[in-house]
Amino acid sequence: MDPDRPSGFRLEDRSFLVLILIITLAMCWVLEPFFGAVMWGLVAAIVFSPVYQRLLAALTGRRTSAALLTLLLIVALVIIPAIILAIALI
Repeated sequence: MDPDRPSGFRLEDRSFLVLILIITLAMCWVLEPFFGAVMWGLVAAIVFSPVYQRLLAALTGRRTSAALLTLLLIVALVIIPAIILAIALI
């Protein structure tokens, strides 16, 4: 600790924290319309992570191919049936 520095926050420290808080709130405001898509992406990443890991091991480290196959699997198992169900409900 610096003996010349007071023990409390200085004005610069408080200003920096306020600025960080304002920037964080602004970022949340900008991302708010995309919250649903981000959450569904997070759910898909968590659910299909073991599939990706197995494909990665089977394809001997070809990450792009494993990611493409995982994405095609997500489309085939989740997105296409959801579209068909939505059409049937309409």
